[in-house]
Amino acid sequence: MTIFERIQAILTFRNGTIVNLDESSIISASIKRQCCSDEKFEIGGVYAASLSMKCRVSGTNSFRIRGAKLVVSTKFEGVENDFIPVGTFWITDAQRTGEIYAITALDNVSWLDTDNYTIAGETAWRNFTKYFREIINSKKFFFEPHEVLYWMTEEVSSIAGRITGLGDFLKWGHYVEGNNDYYCNHYDLDSHLNEYALYMESDRYFSGTPMDLYRKISEIVGGFIYARPEDGWLTLGQFGQKEFYSKDGLVSEGTVQIYPEHIEQDSFEFSDFYLQVYQITARNNYRENNNAGYPVNSRYHYPGGWDAVPLEACSPYEFTIENNPFVDGYVSYHIIGDAASTTHHEDNLFAFCKTLFFYLNDRENRPLVPFRCKVHKPERYQLGQRIQFYDENDIVVCDSVITSIQWTFRGGTWLSCAGKDERVLSGCTRLSKADKSIRAVNAGYFYEKGW
Repeated sequence: MTIFERIQAILTFRNGTIVNLDESSIISASIKRQCCSDEKFEIGGVYAASLSMKCRVSGTNSFRIRGAKLVVSTKFEGVENDFIPVGTFWITDAQRTGEIYAITALDNVSWLDTDNYTIAGETAWRNFTKYFREIINSKKFFFEPHEVLYWMTEEVSSIAGRITGLGDFLKWGHYVEGNNDYYCNHYDLDSHLNEYALYMESDRYFSGTPMDLYRKISEIVGGFIYARPEDGWLTLGQFGQKEFYSKDGLVSEGTVQIYPEHIEQDSFEFSDFYLQVYQITARNNYRENNNAGYPVNSRYHYPGGWDAVPLEACSPYEFTIENNPFVDGYVSYHIIGDAASTTHHEDNLFAFCKTLFFYLNDRENRPLVPFRCKVHKPERYQLGQRIQFYDENDIVVCDSVITSIQWTFRGGTWLSCAGKDERVLSGCTRLSKADKSIRAVNAGYFYEKGW
């Protein structure tokens, strides 16, 4: 099959001037999107997509191009009728050679790194947690994760708009539960609605940019935050999300199917093991007014313990959720505070850990096999989407999810699932003495509690 890909872009300067670019002016283009680091599978990822482009633009200069908005669209000729956006980007650098510009740009996630916040132009804080708590407490004391993500985006849009003069340009797109499962930890395993609070004292130990809070709330739901390619709106992603359908026809929900004819020669490699979450641990930083410690530590581990983990088939890994102001808020009000007597609560975070454990270890909808492959197929891929690789006999040889997408105009797409073998010797020697001491203390604590 011959694939002919077309491209166009709309360049909008700060003064409103619009320049249309197409194949006659775009020399090369590449976009990378990811929801995990390149080396390790993770939850709570918040990564800006990056664009590299070489193009010819006449009648301007690099000072005007820096800071401009660039909306890129592509089309597979003969497969798609219209151009489809692949990202909304903001140019951060433009190296000029005559009329040729080497452009570097980031999508709307990059605005979450803003680090100056004001209320009514009078009071300024560098601690976004403290700033945002003033805002959210005027709306609602307890909230669901998607609510706080929406409100945060409203505030960041207002802040960025004041700084740049662009107005409110960031939007939040809710995770559509009607097209998918409920996102993780929206409800607990007994179908009780989980609501969280932003811990009142969290700015004493937790501060930073809005991106930090986005990471913490997406960590709770075991997902990631990204900007939708089609419109640039920020949204929540889940691994194995059923909303994304393949174009192959009779296939299961949310699964991309790749056959040998789609794969660039010698580019496909995958592990002979899958990633297995061995343990989820959650702990809070709550302290009473007298500064006496009141820790709530919980964990859920592989049924049967370490001895039951099939190490010949999997590489075990664990997640520890700590220094999370939303978890601390949940603990301080639902478990320890006055709200514990009037609202649904647990005695600890065990149910929270267990829900996250079963979500990540759902081998049917979220298989995790590290892989890397360059494909040439007229199809669009999504972060967190399921993917299956078949051999020439139509047998599945690799079943996984996509955590990284690197597309090159007329050059194919690198797809991968991050992860590495934690069973190798280097994994044993990587821990510092402090890390080993902390693990020993935690092990003793959980043993005493019988967890």
